[in-house]
Amino acid sequence: MFSTTLRKLQLLLLLALLSIFSSCSQQTTTSVSGTAVSGTVVEVVDGDTLTISDAQNTHREIRLKGIDAPEYGQKFGDASRDYLARLVFGKYVRIEYEKVDQYGRLVGTVWVNGNDECLEQLKAGLAWHYKNYETEQLPAERQLYAHAEQEARAQALGLWKDPSPTPPWEYRHRGNRSNDSRVSPPRNLSSGARALDRRPATAPTPTADFTPEATSLIRGNRRTMIYHWPGCPNYDEIAPHNRVPFESRAAAESAGYRAARNCH
Repeated sequence: MFSTTLRKLQLLLLLALLSIFSSCSQQTTTSVSGTAVSGTVVEVVDGDTLTISDAQNTHREIRLKGIDAPEYGQKFGDASRDYLARLVFGKYVRIEYEKVDQYGRLVGTVWVNGNDECLEQLKAGLAWHYKNYETEQLPAERQLYAHAEQEARAQALGLWKDPSPTPPWEYRHRGNRSNDSRVSPPRNLSSGARALDRRPATAPTPTADFTPEATSLIRGNRRTMIYHWPGCPNYDEIAPHNRVPFESRAAAESAGYRAARNCH
């Protein structure tokens, strides 16, 4: 009688241990397996930050994993942003991510037709391999990114034309602030909004006798590629660092900007 009871207790204990082991295995798999989201790129903020619109028309801000690009206002910042825009803007992308940063951005790898666009930024010499977070990469990926940066350095591509470019983390450490949109939460598109209205561009270079804002009434928004004039509802709402002055509507349109639809 005693031996039968003991065997039953041993069997129950074994089943309990198997249950605990199975539960732990499932939790480990969930924690290391990545998550993916897809959508159309509707905005390129800078060389390592973009926004997509998913199937539910929800905006999700993405921080490119494994790289750190020049900040807005930093040397090569516009070139890095424009290159990323040529790679991904208006395209359907897949984002593979494993974390969300303190600003609510998904930190992930951006794929277009099987091509890693984070890696392309490194190959073009328009970003650094972000060593501070390289442990978040798989060994093979880490080696691939490091090699891409080394090759761009050796060929003096992009920012490596400068013999001593300032890394963005040092630029930020000095107190320089990047575009405020980097910390904005994901946004929902209204039913009447057009996702592809957010077209990136580099601001045109003013002529020598042209004083920005002082002699121009036309204001372009470098982030949306839309221009406004006095009386437009959003004329004064354009952030100062995004304002691009034009001498005329024709000049704005020749630079690729379009008129705001809510102006009359």
